[in-house]
Amino acid sequence: MTLRAEFRNLCKINPALQVLEYAIREHAKSNMRKDLYCANWHWYKRDGFKASLITEVGHDSVYPELRTGKAYRAAYDYLYNLLPDCRGDCSCL
Repeated sequence: MTLRAEFRNLCKINPALQVLEYAIREHAKSNMRKDLYCANWHWYKRDGFKASLITEVGHDSVYPELRTGKAYRAAYDYLYNLLPDCRGDCSCL
């Protein structure tokens, strides 16, 4: 099963993951042409995308089916990969 298919299955259990996906896609679109961009900063900052993710899937999920490492890893990998690559004077590079 592809990562996208796994993520779609998770969304069937928790539709809030689709809302997060939409937010990340919109964020990515609005940042595609910027000279400086750090995906890690937007993912890991206090109110970043990872903070939103951990409330929906993983140990803190209200859905028992989504409290697994496998579910968390699938959602994490799929959503993180939607972000644009780091570029410019990013400290990650």
